[in-house]
Amino acid sequence: MVPLKNIPIFIQNTTMKKITIILLITVACFNSVKAQDALGSKTKAKDAALETLGATSAMLLYNTYICIGSIADGYDKVSTKETVSTLLGEQSNGINVIVTNYKKLLDSGFLESEDDKAFIRKAIKCAGHLQEEANAFKNYVETKNKSDITKYDTARNNAWSIIEDLLGLKK
Repeated sequence: MVPLKNIPIFIQNTTMKKITIILLITVACFNSVKAQDALGSKTKAKDAALETLGATSAMLLYNTYICIGSIADGYDKVSTKETVSTLLGEQSNGINVIVTNYKKLLDSGFLESEDDKAFIRKAIKCAGHLQEEANAFKNYVETKNKSDITKYDTARNNAWSIIEDLLGLKK
């Protein structure tokens, strides 16, 4: 038992003890709610980051698809062999960077839900098809081997199938 002389005078009164206990409980509850709000804010921020990552990833893959197709369409019309090879090489190198970072993201533990992990795996697969597409057309430009056009078309169709899915365009 704590001697009464060590307790502040205002708490020695029974009513004041009750008020003090109520205030302490209120402060403890407020701090708990405040911690939950902070956790909720972090969850909201992470959700926003993941939604942004998903949207920008899907559009990046779509734009890369369009870019590679435009480069191929421009060959022999407005672009030289060297320009096409350079541009497709840049696309391929850029895809390497993206895939490396997607793999780091998967390994980091940041992605908790299986849906998020599946999305990134799909994006990696699509990026691989885009890289095959770019490399196949680059090889065609350099060798004129018709089998490279078949590889280009196959990779392009495979990439588009995934892009449709990621953008929600599939019916």
